[in-house]
Formats: sequence, structure tokens, C-alpha cells
Amino acid sequence: NGKYFCLDLYEGAAEAASAIRNDTKVKHYTNVIIRNVPLDNSLPAWITLISSLESNGRHLEILEKGIKLIQLLNIDIPPPPPSPTAVMESMATTTIAASQYDINLILSTNQSKTDRHQRNVLRLFDAITVAAYSVSSPYLPLLTFAMVRYSLKNHFHETESAF
Repeated sequence: NGKYFCLDLYEGAAEAASAIRNDTKVKHYTNVIIRNVPLDNSLPAWITLISSLESNGRHLEILEKGIKLIQLLNIDIPPPPPSPTAVMESMATTTIAASQYDINLILSTNQSKTDRHQRNVLRLFDAITVAAYSVSSPYLPLLTFAMVRYSLKNHFHETESAF
């Protein structure tokens, strides 16, 4: 199909521009993709754009764009708690809840390889989480929990996930 051929060309051009650190062209090619294809098909372009922002140290911009994008994918990211104590309490609760899962049951239900969309979502989580870590964002534990929840919900094997 000609439309997907053009998409592949633009993705390749964006990746090439990223490799030579031509951020203007990365932004141009990825924005053409983002504006013209459905969200699922634009995830690789988003990842390329975020990687380009990362190479320039634009972590806060990554967080802003990334959290909005994750929410567009219908993955819940709540606002950060107002205090570090609340974050620690949230982490303790999540640890207890995660211990309730039978990892062997989860692994045994993983019949097929991770599909392209799911792998791209995990790559997106990975890039956004690194940015959150870089600026000590209160979103870091929330993004991490959302990534783990997404992985468990989709029955990922630990060697397939981004964490």
C-alpha cells in the first residue's frame, strides 16, 4: 500500500535525522507522521521524537508530551501525590498488591509474542520514565506503576518488557 510505503519512508528519514542529530528534521518528519496517521501507527514517530528530545536534555518537555500521549492511549496516570510520604505509601500499597499476582499464572497465559503496538507502548513508557528519573519527577513512581500494570494486564514475560 502506497500510504504505508510513504510512512516507512518518513519513519526512515526521521530515524536517519535522529542518528545525525538533526533535530529540526526529526521534528519535521515526525510531525508529518503524527498529523497524518492514527495514533497507533504514529507511536514509532513519537518514540523517535522523544529520543531526539532526550539527546538535547529536554526532559520536562518529554514528560509533558509523554504523559499526554500515555493518557491518549487510555492508560491512567494520576496526578502526583502532594508529598513524598504519600508517594512512599503508594509504593508500599502497590508492592502489596503486586505480590498478590501469581507470576507463574501470568507467564503461562502468555501464548503469543508481544504485538507491535504493545512493544511500542512499552518503549514509550521506557523513554518517558527515563526523563522522569532525570529530573527527579514525582511522576516517576506513577509511570513505573502504570508500566508494570500495563505489562501485567497484557501478560508480558519479564524478558519482553521494558523494565
